[in-house]
Amino acid sequence: MGWDFTYGATKNELIDSITGGRGVIASAVVIETDYPGCMGRKRSCDDIVWTVQEHNGEKFIMCHILDEESGMGYGSCEIAEIEGPSSISCPVHLLDLAPVEHKQWRAAVKRLHKKNTKRAVKGG
Repeated sequence: MGWDFTYGATKNELIDSITGGRGVIASAVVIETDYPGCMGRKRSCDDIVWTVQEHNGEKFIMCHILDEESGMGYGSCEIAEIEGPSSISCPVHLLDLAPVEHKQWRAAVKRLHKKNTKRAVKGG
């Protein structure tokens, strides 16, 4: 788990590279305002790409936190579900595409979505 930057890469190029990567079977881009868990960075990040990947017959969820390095380009830090990403913004539909690797993390994802659904229904 560390940062991987591509010199001159734009955000869209990086997202295309992640979502079109080998073994990716589903993906979603989530905009998080000032995501604080920016993995060792001195500021917050705003974009997370969630993917379900398959490797050697095993399916798993990956969190790709995006950030830009001045004068370098965009890069990402990848965190597998089994590592318990601090972000719980993973779209619920992706949970059904891979076996459970971290029960507590999945429970937190579901609580967040349930809370947001209740808020949307109450406000709408």
